[in-house]
Amino acid sequence: MNPTIMVITDLSDTAEQAAQYAAALGAPLHAGLVLLHLYPDSVVDPELATTTLTQTIRDRAEIAATLREVVQRLPAPAEVEVASGTAFDSVEKTVHRCHPLLLAVGLNTENTWLDRWLSNHLLPVLSATHRRCCWYRRMRPPPAPPGGCWWPLMPMPLRSMPRRGR
Repeated sequence: MNPTIMVITDLSDTAEQAAQYAAALGAPLHAGLVLLHLYPDSVVDPELATTTLTQTIRDRAEIAATLREVVQRLPAPAEVEVASGTAFDSVEKTVHRCHPLLLAVGLNTENTWLDRWLSNHLLPVLSATHRRCCWYRRMRPPPAPPGGCWWPLMPMPLRSMPRRGR
């Protein structure tokens, strides 16, 4: 069985960057990726309670198509899975099926529904898998110093302090 890394995605740029990062992490092992999109349940997102079955099927097809486009941009082989139902069941089934070495999640700098969901629902689910997790947070670039010039910050070498009494 080939090693895999499971990336939980929400179709954001940060989630795609997390998938790119996971592909780079798995490259030395020739690991494939499993992109898992957890379709929001009407219990988690009350706005979905009025969604029709036809609309739900159409939404899931659009999500799968968008994820297939993401897969084409990845440097590693990947498969797409769109799951609905409880997060615990969806993640548990996918983990049991593909036995990932690592679970990767992209965190946004904005407060999206996935970020709120992560703090309330997904963290206990991921902990229950007993798998290692990689939290990828997209950071804003540092501001430029005054005057418009930018010097890279170089780490200063540590100098050993002379010992007393010598």
